[in-house]
Amino acid sequence: MNNSFHNTVDLEGDELEKAEDNAKTQDEKVLKFFHENPLAYMTPSYVYDKLVSSGAIIDKVPKTSIRRAMSNLAKAHKIRKTGNKTKGPLGMVEHEWVYEPEGTTDPYHDKS
Repeated sequence: MNNSFHNTVDLEGDELEKAEDNAKTQDEKVLKFFHENPLAYMTPSYVYDKLVSSGAIIDKVPKTSIRRAMSNLAKAHKIRKTGNKTKGPLGMVEHEWVYEPEGTTDPYHDKS
């Protein structure tokens, strides 16, 4: 997954390299969590909370970084956004996502 970091703040040099490395690591941690829970439908908030509670990430990591990681993984066909939605912790609707093993697209995987 190239370009994990979305450089909207025009970082350069070492700062850009560090941000890219951090984003790639977050992508890998999110993918590992989905891989370990292959049948679970998960929202970004749920993934964030579980990664924080397990110590995989610190609570200073923005939830938007987890959302970015999930979008990157979906573009790489590693996870998939389902048609399912549920209320998140702040009462806002969030999509549920599911692990997508390489080479599969299971039309029966959605609950919608």
